[in-house]
Amino acid sequence: MRNFFIFLYFYCPTFSKAESHNTSKFLNCSYVKESSTCEVQVKSITTNDFKIQPPINSTSIKILDLNKNFDVHFMPQNISSTFPELQQMIFDHLALTKVTKSDLIALTKLQFLYLDSNLITKIDSDAFDDLQSLTLLDLDYNRLTSLHPDLFKKLKNLETFSIHDNYLTTLDEKIFSENSKLRSIKLHNNEINELSPYLLNNFSPAYIYLQNNKCISKQYSGTSLKTTFVVDVEKNCKSGRIMILDIIKDYSIYIIGVCLIIILLFIIYFIIKLIRKKQQAIMRPRPYQPNPMMHRSSTLKSNASCETFHIYDCIDESKVNQSFNDKAMYMNVLKWDSNGKINL
Repeated sequence: MRNFFIFLYFYCPTFSKAESHNTSKFLNCSYVKESSTCEVQVKSITTNDFKIQPPINSTSIKILDLNKNFDVHFMPQNISSTFPELQQMIFDHLALTKVTKSDLIALTKLQFLYLDSNLITKIDSDAFDDLQSLTLLDLDYNRLTSLHPDLFKKLKNLETFSIHDNYLTTLDEKIFSENSKLRSIKLHNNEINELSPYLLNNFSPAYIYLQNNKCISKQYSGTSLKTTFVVDVEKNCKSGRIMILDIIKDYSIYIIGVCLIIILLFIIYFIIKLIRKKQQAIMRPRPYQPNPMMHRSSTLKSNASCETFHIYDCIDESKVNQSFNDKAMYMNVLKWDSNGKINL
């Protein structure tokens, strides 16, 4: 059997080409929604030169869906040539780290681009230059800290831009200067602490979301030089108390869990301490208790007789260590009766 496959590999070029064509750099897609969507499912892509296998009716494909392929680090390199009528790209929940012009080249009919939930840290200044028809751009949940001022210069038809939950600190005042159709901007959950007052003067957005940033200037009260718009600056410039309350609210489950763990540790500590205390009480020697039968307080009116006969079970043990002279003195008062008992 092994020899048969070796024969096919060397003497049947079609077989060998097809094998490498499907496993090394090319991916196939399945069709849903009346053959208008190409879905690609792949375990891992770590090279930057992989391509999608052109389907039979590739010109009818308008949606390319690669979402939730968590180990895809690069975009396919033949998107525009394989899908010339592509209108929507769903590339969320991948492992993309950057976006270049070659990734999106010649996609002139693309209208919706979803790049959210990736690991993007860099976007080239000319990455979106060929996307003249783009109306929606989603860059949420990435790791972007800044945007080039000319990034949206060619996006004349952009209407919705979302980049919330990133690490932006500011935006250039001319970044939206060519986007006159822009109506919705979502900048919430970033690190923005400063925005130029001229940022919104070239267009009139309907909504701009700025909540949960560090501190947005009070000049964004909802009025630009041209028109009035709705601006949400909730929870900006928050006091320390409010920030602490927000943290407690957002992480309440974790805080409760930590508190329960601490309480459990205290209970275990006190149980162990109680057990050790009982063990020490059991193992501790009992204090010396004199035998009441050995005391003859009625007859022995002095401890001297006890000391004389080495009887240390006396009432007053402090005199056990008295000197020999004291003992000899007391021996002179001892008397013996006829029964052989000692009388004082």
